[in-house]
Amino acid sequence: MKIDSIIRPEVEVEPLGDIMLNFLIDKDREEPYLDFKETLDIRKTSSFAKIAKDFFAFSNYGGGFILIGFKEKAKMENPPEDKKVNFLPLGLPADYHIDQSDLQPKFNSYSNVPIEIGYREFLKNIGGTEKKFAAIYVPASTCVLTPIKDGVYVDEKGKTKRAFETGSVMIRRGTQSLPATDEEEAWIKKKVFRYGI
Repeated sequence: MKIDSIIRPEVEVEPLGDIMLNFLIDKDREEPYLDFKETLDIRKTSSFAKIAKDFFAFSNYGGGFILIGFKEKAKMENPPEDKKVNFLPLGLPADYHIDQSDLQPKFNSYSNVPIEIGYREFLKNIGGTEKKFAAIYVPASTCVLTPIKDGVYVDEKGKTKRAFETGSVMIRRGTQSLPATDEEEAWIKKKVFRYGI
């Protein structure tokens, strides 16, 4: 008897539920669908365009997550030697908060099509201390997502930078958010057409 396919039970989890967040934290490495950030600022004077670039790339790639409150050990001046992790769970200040009603329109003001971004702040026990963290879920786009305006921001040194240009197609390549090649853009269009996502 020939078996053409195997039916496996699917486990559905909430993108920002505890099961998914624990899985992502335990990965302890960035992936095409996962980024770690120490903090995130969406104020008018912030460099939000850099984050918006990641949102475009994740969405075109097929979705992704950003975990906030983690510092990359390799970028620390004096990293703890006893920790065998890539991203240290430093946590966020108790008063840290991003309002979903600010995050959503801030990104959608850049986008040709609005998407529903998920956001959650949560507590996690780290070494006997409860620390605050946050997570963002960027869903897969239902079309090729492109910016309707340039992603301009001012960096820490006061220089004006451009994260992306109007009409550019961003995608995740490895752990970076980069402009898509013609082949990658064709892949995004094919994925959207085939799967309706």
